[in-house]
Parts: sequence; structure tokens; C-alpha cells
Amino acid sequence: MPPSVDDIDFDARQGSVAAISHLLNQHFNQVGLRICAAQENGILHLLIEASTAEQLPKTTVVDAMKAQLEAIGPQGITQVNINGRLVQDQQLLWLDEAKHNPEHHLLWTERITLKRPNPWVRLYDSIRPRRQRQPRFSLADLPHSTPQASRVAFWRGLIGGASLALLLLLVGSATKDWLRASLGGLSPT
Repeated sequence: MPPSVDDIDFDARQGSVAAISHLLNQHFNQVGLRICAAQENGILHLLIEASTAEQLPKTTVVDAMKAQLEAIGPQGITQVNINGRLVQDQQLLWLDEAKHNPEHHLLWTERITLKRPNPWVRLYDSIRPRRQRQPRFSLADLPHSTPQASRVAFWRGLIGGASLALLLLLVGSATKDWLRASLGGLSPT
């Protein structure tokens, strides 16, 4: 029986490199990226491959990887070395090649530090039953927002803020009238 999403998600949070690699591949395959992972000396090394260099913009890919890894929150992994290259057939010795001759084998490399997950969230995740766990990220988490979506969010925020201001103004006016009426019946002595 294949492992469930809950088991893979749980294993990834426990620091399993294979589970982390599986979740990242599952997530980024739809945008044409392939990820290999290895761990050495407490550092997670990720190799991200794409068929063209345009699919591997360094800042976008690094930010997306950091967001996904922080969403997973793998235990015991704080340092991540992210390497980008064009797709090659040879996969087995990529880490050794990247260490010895990075200019020849890689397009770019970046080392990041992950934020430690909230201990209360980690405790809650470890207590609740596995069948209730859901993967912590989706393709909607990728940093690609459309101008239409940001425009809708702007107007929604503007209307929400104006509604809140109007509500506070009405409550303040009603409170002022109520206090004036209740204090107006008292005569000064």
C-alpha cells in the first residue's frame, strides 16, 4: 500500500530527506522543476533542475523553496543549500560535482537559513491524529500573483476599511447621544 499524504507530510516534518524531496517534487513538478535532495553535516542540499534557464530565476525559486520548507518545518534542518542547474542525465553524484566544480555544473547556488517553527504549532501537530493532518501548502502558495488578484484584494481592503470606519462613527455618535440624554436629566446642584 502506498504511503498516504499524511504519512509523507509527517515524515517530512520529522526531517526525512526522501519525504521532503517527494513533497517538493509533487509541488513544483507542475511548474517544470525537478528537485533532488541530500543531507550532509546537518545541511540539506537541494538540486533544482529545469529544462531552460528561464524556468530557474534565482530569487523567485529561492523564495518559493524557502516558503515551502518553512511551511513543512523539518525538524533538525535549519541550513539549506539550494543549487540550480539545467536538466542533466547524471543524478547520482550531483552533490560531489557541485562541491568540486560548481561553476561547470551549476547555474547558481544560494544558502538560506530557515526560521524555526513555532513550538506550540509543532506540539499541536504532534498531538492531533494523523488523519486530520493536511499538507501545509498548495500551489496557491507559490509567489505568482496576477494583477487582477491584487486589484481585487486592494478593493476588498478599501471597502472593508471604509465599512469599519463608518461603523465606528455610527457607534460613537449613538454613544454620544445616549450619554447626553442620560446625563441631561441630571440637574446641577
